[in-house]
Parts: sequence; C-alpha cells; structure tokens
Amino acid sequence: MRTAYALLLLLATAAVSRAQTPTPAIPTSVDILVLPPGSDPATAAPIATLNTPISSTQGCNLNAPAAPPTPLVNPTAAFFDDPFTVGRFCRAAMPSGIPVGQNYIAVAQLIAPTCMNGGITLTPCPSLRSAVGTPPFSIQPILSRPVTPMHLVVRP
Repeated sequence: MRTAYALLLLLATAAVSRAQTPTPAIPTSVDILVLPPGSDPATAAPIATLNTPISSTQGCNLNAPAAPPTPLVNPTAAFFDDPFTVGRFCRAAMPSGIPVGQNYIAVAQLIAPTCMNGGITLTPCPSLRSAVGTPPFSIQPILSRPVTPMHLVVRP
C-alpha cells in the first residue's frame, strides 16, 4: 500500500514539474552592443548600441552570412542564430558613431517585451549577452571626395 502511495506521489510531482517548465520569452528585437577592446563582454558598458526589430518574418530566416574580409573595417551588419527557425540566421544593423579605433568587439542581446525572472516581472526583458562576435573590427574614417567647386566663372 505504501508503495502505491509513493508511486502516486511521484507521478503527481512529475506532472507538476512538467507544468512548471519555463519556456523562453519570444524576442521582438535585438540590441547590438559595441564594446571597448579587451573589455569584459558580459559587463562592459557599450560604446554604442543599436536596437533592431526582429520576428520570424522580419530580419530573420536568412542563409548563413558570407565570410568577412580580414581585417574587418567599418562593419555594417551583425548576424546571429535565428531564435525562430533552427539552422537559419537573423541580421541586425551595426551601431554608427563609433570613434575611430581598432579591435572593437560586439555582443548581441535579444529583447522580449516581458518575462519573469526569479518571480520578478521584467519589462522589457533582455537576454544575457551573447559571446563576443567574430572577428574583432576596426573603425576608420571614411573620406569622401572634396566638395564640388561652385560658381565657376570663366573670363577672356
């Protein structure tokens, strides 16, 4: 009889455990954070951040990105695993206004509208930061052509 009660209690506990299994919140955007060279990717304050909306039909469900040129200078996009479709990728724009420099690193952070963390509601709800993106990159000034001469006058 005790064995039957123990088995019933074990089955009830297993059912409750299954019912309380958390599911990840669905992200609606991603932050790309540019960090100083050599900084701690988990905690460093970003030099620049850009938020890009994502969904299963916006910015995601893409093929793997092409290999980057080396060295990488003035990147314009970051790619990461698609959270909606296994084996696919999402694309986000890189922040602009980064000071000229070398060996910058970037991390990504998915953002969901809301979630529960340790019994506390977070709105918005950021994921943990990703591992450092590869490769590190440099920012160099982009020099355009000189201004066009104006009001040219020709005389005899």
